[in-house]
Amino acid sequence: MNKDEILRKAREENKGVDEVKRAAENESAKISLAIGAAVCMLMNLLDSLFLHTDVIGDTCWIIYGTMTASQLWVEGICLKKKSYLVGAVLTSIFVTLLFVFLFIG
Repeated sequence: MNKDEILRKAREENKGVDEVKRAAENESAKISLAIGAAVCMLMNLLDSLFLHTDVIGDTCWIIYGTMTASQLWVEGICLKKKSYLVGAVLTSIFVTLLFVFLFIG
């Protein structure tokens, strides 16, 4: 394969994909997860200081874990990376166990 063929195939594969949009979506996903973690910590702190229930804080961590697991599942499947899939499985198991122990058990 020569240089022109490689460039042609790359253009066909990336047809309709705006690189700036893709980079913005990736960055926004990272930022939203960081903000989600910060809000979970804040809710957990406020819950323990004022309500003394730990239910709100624990629920926040279940939601955050679900967000993280879903991102890992999508990245693992789309990028075909086993490390992301292993992380997705482990995070899913952790969130499920947290849910079971807090609300069912």
